Formats: sequence, structure tokens, C-alpha cells
Amino acid sequence: MDNSEQVTDLHTRMQDCDRILARMQEMLQGFQTDLGGISEEIKHLQDESLSMSVRLKNRRLAEEKLHIFLENTSITPDLAAAISNGVVNEAYLEAIIDLSSKLQFMNQSSPPKDGSSLDMPPSETYAGKTLLPDLERLKARSISKIREYFTQQFNAIRKAKTNVQMLQQTALVKYSPLFQFLLQESPLAAEDLRLLSNSLILDYHYFLPMLI
Repeated sequence: MDNSEQVTDLHTRMQDCDRILARMQEMLQGFQTDLGGISEEIKHLQDESLSMSVRLKNRRLAEEKLHIFLENTSITPDLAAAISNGVVNEAYLEAIIDLSSKLQFMNQSSPPKDGSSLDMPPSETYAGKTLLPDLERLKARSISKIREYFTQQFNAIRKAKTNVQMLQQTALVKYSPLFQFLLQESPLAAEDLRLLSNSLILDYHYFLPMLI
């Protein structure tokens, strides 16, 4: 009884402490809830980031395959002009090499291993079917021009005072990939040139080093 005032005061303080602790508990529970939400948000962002990374990788892979397919199933105006109207020079040689690559791609009887035309042979795709007639026309034009070019060079050898060795190096050996194109795309035309070169006693070791 003598300490009743102190006990009452202590009781009041204890109640105040209880209220403060209760508020702190509520705040901590709120923080915990917020942290849980943040954790879920972080997990969601991580999952989304992983998903975006996979989609980006797939998109880049598809883009690479599409690029390969479009490169081999399209003819630029410059390529068509170089083959149809250009003279036989280094630019023409590059154009023929490009054309040969496209023909090889289109002539595959099964889907390319790089997956560029998915599960279809290139010639059976819509783009392939559209391109083939143009490729065939350019091939026919190329065969005619290449045959004419080598025939002119062989005829030049018959002329007096022709520097045969110089002609071989600058006009025949340099453009031997054109003959290789004939061997691949028109064996009959290539054989005719062989016979013509034999009649001139032309040394194949100079003319076609890749056939030694």
C-alpha cells in the first residue's frame, strides 16, 4: 500500500511499453509483408529477365538463319546486271562465284544442315520456287558468256606475235574459276572448250591448275 503510487506508475509505463511494442510489431509485420512482396517482385523480374534472354537468343538464331536463307534466295540488281551486261573482269568473276553459291544452295535435295530453310529443301520453299527461273536464266547467260570469253582467248593465241604466256596468266589462269563453273553447271560446254584448247596444244597446267 505504501508503494501503490509507484506500482500504479509502473503499471502505466508497462502498458505504454506494451502499446509501443505492439506498434513496433505491427510495423515489423508490415516491413516483413513489404519485403515478401519485394522478394516476389525480384523473383518475377529474374524469371522475366531469363525469359527475355531466351527469347532474344532464339530471335538472334532465327535472324541468322533467315539472313543465310535470304542471302542465298535473292538476286540483287547489281548481281543480275553484272552477269547479264558486264564484261568479264574481276567484278564479273565475283558475280559468278556468288551465283554458283546460290545455285549450290538451291540444288540441295534435302534441308540444309544449318537449318536456314527449316525442314524443307530450299528449292521447295516459296522463295526458292520464285527464284529458280531467274537463277536458271542467269546461269544460261553466264554459260554463254564464259564460253564466248574462253573461245575468244583461244582464238587470240592463234594470232601472230601473241604473248601466249602473258595471255595464259592474265586471261586464263586468273579466270580459271569461270571454267570450274562450267564444269559444274554445263559439262558439255566445258568439254567443248577442252577440245578447242587441245587443238591449240594449250598446257592445262597453266589454264586449269585445279584439275592437275
